[in-house]
Amino acid sequence: MQFTITSLAGLKVTKSNLNQKLLRLETNHEECRRCGICVKLCPVNNITLSEDKYPVHGFNCEYCLRCTSLCPRGAVSCPINYKGKTYRAVKAREFLE
Repeated sequence: MQFTITSLAGLKVTKSNLNQKLLRLETNHEECRRCGICVKLCPVNNITLSEDKYPVHGFNCEYCLRCTSLCPRGAVSCPINYKGKTYRAVKAREFLE
């Protein structure tokens, strides 16, 4: 019963996009070198990079955490306790080919 309630609550949060507002990925401007790898790695095109600006994360994130895991400078942070383990065995170029 508790699993059902938790699942229903999760669906409501997801439908309301509240998760996109509370668990938003951010780019540390001091670390970011605007290489654009995060933009190329995002499977849903949620990250944009304008000329002379830093990457901007939109509200369509699927939390695959490619940008967080594979940023060469570690400039993209995740608001949950995440330590870069998702894509540890994969190189960025494998996604970019």
